[in-house]
Amino acid sequence: MTKNQQFDDNANNPDLNEIREALGAEFKPMFPELQDDARAQALSKIVQDVRDERARQDAQWGGPIVDDTRSLSDWTYHIAKQSHKISFAEGEADNPEHFRERFIKIAALAVAAVESLDRKGG
Repeated sequence: MTKNQQFDDNANNPDLNEIREALGAEFKPMFPELQDDARAQALSKIVQDVRDERARQDAQWGGPIVDDTRSLSDWTYHIAKQSHKISFAEGEADNPEHFRERFIKIAALAVAAVESLDRKGG
């Protein structure tokens, strides 16, 4: 499948349509990446991967009940720990999938931190 064929049916992609409707035509110039269906589809995949990682983290660590006991220092520590794993993963220096996996974990941790802050009213 060619790259162009892969994205031919973006008009029927519900995630892309939801993004387009939410932003409206007047906001598209502010978000040029959403004018490119390939980039919008890639962004949609990334967001879904972060959502999946958040669900995995919630199942592993207890979800919002546990998250809300964490301090800002705790969140910073966990994000730094994942960042450190990127730099010092033996044999992974040239493995883009390793880096991607860690960046998704970091993004999911950042989302968890923001969700917790929002629930706490801060």
